Amino acid sequence: MRRLINLLQNYSMKNLIGIFTFLLIIEPCLAQVYNLDNEKVQLGDKKNLLCWMELSPDDKTLSISSTQGFPLFQFDWQNKSLTNTFTVNDWYAGSRLNYSHDGSKILLQKLYYADNKPNEDREVSFQIVDAATGTELFFIDNAHDVRFMPVGKKLMSLEGDNLNIIDIESGKKVEKHHFYNASVSAAIDPAGKLIAVAVHPDDKEMLENIPSLRQDKKALKSAANYKQMIEILDAQTFEKKYTVQDLFDLIFRVEFTNDGRYLLVLHTPHTKTASAVGAKQSYVSVVDMESGEVLRTIFLSTSDFEPQFRLHDNGRIFGIETKGRKFREIHLYDFDNGQLLERYELSYRLLESLRAGEAVSDGRNCFEFLPDNSVVIVTGNRLQIWKPECLK
Repeated sequence: MRRLINLLQNYSMKNLIGIFTFLLIIEPCLAQVYNLDNEKVQLGDKKNLLCWMELSPDDKTLSISSTQGFPLFQFDWQNKSLTNTFTVNDWYAGSRLNYSHDGSKILLQKLYYADNKPNEDREVSFQIVDAATGTELFFIDNAHDVRFMPVGKKLMSLEGDNLNIIDIESGKKVEKHHFYNASVSAAIDPAGKLIAVAVHPDDKEMLENIPSLRQDKKALKSAANYKQMIEILDAQTFEKKYTVQDLFDLIFRVEFTNDGRYLLVLHTPHTKTASAVGAKQSYVSVVDMESGEVLRTIFLSTSDFEPQFRLHDNGRIFGIETKGRKFREIHLYDFDNGQLLERYELSYRLLESLRAGEAVSDGRNCFEFLPDNSVVIVTGNRLQIWKPECLK
């Protein structure tokens, strides 16, 4: 104690304030990695802004969608070489993409720069192309959601209130289930046993089954207007098995993990109920499919666009794209307890970047976990390679 007193006496108040301020500044950055000195990769001489990325099931090829020029790039991540460029659609803001389970096809979903009606259930366009040639195999003009069935020869589509099964080759569509309250997302688990569908809880009985709402009429009314729920169907009979007994904000995407144990739910507050922090907030909640209960762990993003999120194949590391104080960031969390492990800041030096031919990101960034325990990130017209400590 005497040593501490003597030390404090040797510093003026101004110096002490400076020391404590410095400690406060560096403390949040201890787990942060800046990208200025990390490896950057360019796709040949292509200058398109990149917006989405997916690793093929054989772990060899990164398919990368872009904006304004409509190309779909095929990139060999091991040799860092561009192998193919396909012209796939005329969507100015680019597309989300997903591989079929066998890797033979790619599903493209139209993206928008800005959603002027964020509270409404908007239908968008989907395109299915051959992964080897880029040839269009099927096109859906308006649907809430489209997913590959596990076999890969059929699609599951949510169009209006109808859940359909579509044969890709023949185009034959069969309605399997009709909702009166469907929202915008549906997913089928990798084993092909369960289907999860986001719905509006405008059925009084659905809401009254939630214990916290039974005696609160005001909360019941608010939930009916601004919340959503999830129904679980049997994928063979398409009959409802149960409803997840919890409320979510407006659901934008439901996604099963690769082992089917968990359902990840991306949801955003209705604009009339959003907090006044000034930034858009999205959340990823986790449903344990063994118990049907929502876990306490929640992952936050403040991205201006719909954030991308992924669970590593090891089942331990969860990643999500977000917005930091100055730049966009990729955050990696412990999936079990929600602890932030590392964050990667997509910072840039504007003049240096422009001189080097780099384009500044439009605010959308995508990432993918690679088999060598690195993370590849799409930002602007470049790929960046990050090697997090938590994956070593």
